[in-house]
Amino acid sequence: VIKLYERCLIPCASYPEFWIRYVQSIEAKGGREIASAALLRATQIFLK
Repeated sequence: VIKLYERCLIPCASYPEFWIRYVQSIEAKGGREIASAALLRATQIFLK
């Protein structure tokens, strides 16, 4: 599910609010490491 959502997120990748919402939902489910990795990818690849 995570990979599928991230693939759907690519067309909206330049909008930080989508990344923030995604990371918050993952953290709420206890996936702090996954959320951290997603946020790192967002800032290094998409939100330059």
